[in-house]
Amino acid sequence: AGQTVIAMLTNKELNLLNPADGTVLLSYECTSEGQRVLQPQLVGEDEILIATGMGKGMQKIHVTNKDGKWSAEEVWIVTGLKPDFNDYVIYEGHAYGFDGAIFTCIDLKEGKRKWKRGRYGKGQVLLVKDSGHLLVIGEEGAVVLLKADPSGHEELATFQALEGKTWNHPVLIGDRLYLRNSTQAAAFRLPVTN
Repeated sequence: AGQTVIAMLTNKELNLLNPADGTVLLSYECTSEGQRVLQPQLVGEDEILIATGMGKGMQKIHVTNKDGKWSAEEVWIVTGLKPDFNDYVIYEGHAYGFDGAIFTCIDLKEGKRKWKRGRYGKGQVLLVKDSGHLLVIGEEGAVVLLKADPSGHEELATFQALEGKTWNHPVLIGDRLYLRNSTQAAAFRLPVTN
């Protein structure tokens, strides 16, 4: 909304803070139920997504700043994408993430589900933006490469990387994928195409 701010989510409200001095510019009480364990994400210039963990859904907020007076209003609340503790990614007007244990894509304009497929458990996802692909890390340690496509779920490759419950966030640096869980850690060099 025309100014750099820090968006911080508590279990009750979304706060927008002035990064220079920490002044609270806006406190917006979240109307969706559940625990807020995921970071808010910016959509465009003036909309923020709030994911409510533990199976409650997602909320989109429109924020405005008119002459230094901040306000916010709810755009939609949906239950078609319900990440618990796992991140979701935004790519070309869509959010990709876990609806419980099943991978899902929703349209960010209206919050409508485009597809729900891929039983990977409660895993994690990374966006490989340059190529338009998603790296999904399944709850049991499988790595799945998906095309980031709102028209359908398409697995391009998969391999078993770790054994056992894998809830930790993956890291991708260049062509190296770093993974860990409570008992294992691994690094993989992924094939790169131009």
